[in-house]
Amino acid sequence: MSSSPKSDTPRPGVRYVPLLGIDARFLGFLRPYALWLTVTCFFVVLTAVLTILSPWPLKFIIDNVLGTKPYEGTVLVPVVAIFGDDRRTLAIVLGFALLLLTVFQGVAAFIYEYLNGMVQERAIFDLRSHIFSHVQRLPMGFFDRYRLGDTIKRVTEDAGKVMEALVGSTSEFLVNSLKFLGFAIVMLWVNWRFSLIVLTYVPMLLWLFDVFRKKIRSTAREAREQEGAMMNLTLETLGAIREVKAFGREAQQQANFEARGRRLIHSALRSIQWEASFGPIIDLIQATSTAAIVWYGVSQV
Repeated sequence: MSSSPKSDTPRPGVRYVPLLGIDARFLGFLRPYALWLTVTCFFVVLTAVLTILSPWPLKFIIDNVLGTKPYEGTVLVPVVAIFGDDRRTLAIVLGFALLLLTVFQGVAAFIYEYLNGMVQERAIFDLRSHIFSHVQRLPMGFFDRYRLGDTIKRVTEDAGKVMEALVGSTSEFLVNSLKFLGFAIVMLWVNWRFSLIVLTYVPMLLWLFDVFRKKIRSTAREAREQEGAMMNLTLETLGAIREVKAFGREAQQQANFEARGRRLIHSALRSIQWEASFGPIIDLIQATSTAAIVWYGVSQV
């Protein structure tokens, strides 16, 4: 009875990438693209900075142009010195600034997404090529012990998922972390009391992220194992299709295939349940933090 390699199981003495739980040796496949990753990080930071700056022109329009707040002590002082204090002119200038920030943010995001995808796809190719070369050099005993379907899945699909998590998820985490840090700094500058209310929810969010990451990873692993079993059964059946037809085993093989398919659906749905519940729980926490800020603001009036 052949088995599947348990490469997902944590092994003693192996270093893992923090938060992702991926073998750190995979980082070596990103080393040839260090320059491109550096450029990508620059545009990641630029995207986060432009995202933080984007709301400010609208704030100045509402508070200082349409409202009655004075210009003194704001970045509008040099703008007023250049364009004058006519409200219509200032509204046009600030509106144009908002448009430029939005355009630059979109361009920076496009460049970072493209470079990130380019590095990811090339690293996936390098990893697949390395695994394929390694598998060909393995002794025949390996192919007797492990299912062919699992081996094929490791080469074609799992290699892609590893690099998607290592490159794609890391870049998304970096962007969101920089945005959060930037908005936290701005909030501390605007009103430190409101910031403290929001920051009290950060430990809870980090704890939830860790819990959901482990659950999603566990259920996704089960689904991958069931998918590998289906692939292996398909390869075995089609590889011996003459014997299957000769002994009239089509119905039995169909029943085996459907049984594995039902187990795959069960495992996949468990993973989907965890993934689908993460967003609403985060939204609920955000709503409670917003309600806490509103309550505190009203209580200070």
